[in-house]
Amino acid sequence: MECRKMWCCTSVGPHFGCLRRDQQNLTACAPVPLAVALSQKSSSINFIKFWSREIKIVPYEITTIGAALSKVHPMNPTWFIPVMQRPYVWKTPDILALFNSIYSGYPIGTSLVWPTTYHNPNNDGARRVYVVHAHQAEELPPVQANVQDGTDITLVLDGQQRLTSLAVGVFGTWTSNNNGPMQLFFDPTAMGNNARRAFLFVPQGNVPDNHLIRLADIPNWQTDPGFEHFLTNYFNSIVGRNQAVPVDMIEENIRRLRTSIWETEAFCYGVYHARDLQDALNAFQLANSTGKELEKTDLLMATLQVAWADIPLRRQLPESFKQINQRFQGNNPMTTKNYLNVFVQSSEDGLPPGYRWSDLTPEVINNLRDYWGIFQNKYVALVEQLSLWGMTRSKCVSAINALLPILAMQARKNFRFEMENNVANAEVEKVRQWLLVVLMNRTFGGQSTTTIRDALRVIDQYGRADYFPQRELFGVLENHHRFDFQTRGGLTSFVEGLTYQGGALQVRQLLMLLKDNIQSANVVGYEIDHIFPRKPYADQHPNDIHKVWNLQLLTAPENTKKTNQTPAVLYHNDTFSSDWRRHNILPENDQAANVINIWDDPTRLWNARRDAIVDKLCQILNVE
Repeated sequence: MECRKMWCCTSVGPHFGCLRRDQQNLTACAPVPLAVALSQKSSSINFIKFWSREIKIVPYEITTIGAALSKVHPMNPTWFIPVMQRPYVWKTPDILALFNSIYSGYPIGTSLVWPTTYHNPNNDGARRVYVVHAHQAEELPPVQANVQDGTDITLVLDGQQRLTSLAVGVFGTWTSNNNGPMQLFFDPTAMGNNARRAFLFVPQGNVPDNHLIRLADIPNWQTDPGFEHFLTNYFNSIVGRNQAVPVDMIEENIRRLRTSIWETEAFCYGVYHARDLQDALNAFQLANSTGKELEKTDLLMATLQVAWADIPLRRQLPESFKQINQRFQGNNPMTTKNYLNVFVQSSEDGLPPGYRWSDLTPEVINNLRDYWGIFQNKYVALVEQLSLWGMTRSKCVSAINALLPILAMQARKNFRFEMENNVANAEVEKVRQWLLVVLMNRTFGGQSTTTIRDALRVIDQYGRADYFPQRELFGVLENHHRFDFQTRGGLTSFVEGLTYQGGALQVRQLLMLLKDNIQSANVVGYEIDHIFPRKPYADQHPNDIHKVWNLQLLTAPENTKKTNQTPAVLYHNDTFSSDWRRHNILPENDQAANVINIWDDPTRLWNARRDAIVDKLCQILNVE
């Protein structure tokens, strides 16, 4: 029986009449849309009207999984990934689920490809193509294909996650942080309820049980002699073993896997003959609208990759935010999504917060192209400053969107962090204070479109190269704060509610805020120390020992001096001067008014320090 179904691409997304065909049966895996059924009346129809929409009819083909794998074989691939595609994001559970679906005879979705000729003599960014890479890991950058100009190739517009997963399972490996490279194996003894566990990853180099079969052997099963030769060797290797599953059932399962890979035509793909790269991008957007919904940043990335002919954005973007992430020690806050969002919104000529797709005009695309290199330098300068403040450690920057107003100041107002005079130093200190306040108050947490919009308006209206509008930002963002920072009572309640056990990150942010601008923190970082050590004071003061007024930030050398000693050492060691105590909001001793020294009286020190902390916050936030 010949398949005559068609693939249908509309403004509401593509629709497939997806069939699976093996040697005996032709079975529908999904309902066939009406538009597809109509197309069968005439093979010459190119466009039809359906519900007043123009629908482009695209023929599709079905083939075996093995044949699809041959198109992405690492040694001689003919299918490639175009520049507008998203990165590979599937994980091992997704790969296992895919192979279990194939083995069980379930449909695995459809793909869309574009046959074209490779014309890129200058190796331009928008026309580069990438291999369907069989060796994958977390956030692995794409691997550029070495294709000769004029070569006939096919580009995968939709379905790269499935194709790449097939390649990983059969040709390659998945590398995890814990186990290193792992290969996919098939367990032909998995029966009944365990059949869903028929596939498993095994660390490369480990010797698995003899009954497990590497999927890397599957290419040798295409021909009958090759498959029978494999079976002979396999059963010779397990002879004499006590098998819980009869040999004939094991053989039946192996033959079933071979059938699902090399005989059942389970791989369905539409063939779209795009006019050019922009036309392919339009098809890419439509094709992806029926699967996992594309986020705006996915479409933005695809559009910019196509539009910027001379910039290899697909390669430069992960390199850029990887460089940023390396500076955040022990933390990787930067992703493609938040990096792109900060990029397009920090430019004065870019996209507004909560932008719509219609906002991405050709003029904006060109403006963003000019801003791309500038933005990368500005971001690096900002992160270097964060490092000087000690904020690139311990996940201190808990909301990347909070950096956006600062980047806007750099990009729109040419605000710089170089310390040229006392005025400039004071303005930079205002940036540090503002950032720590909004991080501590979670002002930019969650969906912060309105918060960003309000903050950028303040930057545009009040910001200057020599003036950071801290007070104006605090005023406009009052309604976006999670906690009451507008009154002394609200600040006191916030401070009293902070504990090391319940909010270590906010404690760290507050303690950093209380310090003045100390530039050496990038070398040593900060450690949270209990002023009165937990032993023996935790038993005597269980409700206060972890409160913020008993906590301070020490550098590693300072912590070595302090260790688990009482706070007396903070008043009698040359390491800790009166200026140092002032920076750490430690009250001075007043022997005239008290017989007991303050470092021997926890309640007295804590009460004085709590009030001093609230005083400092009121000063920073301009609260009376």
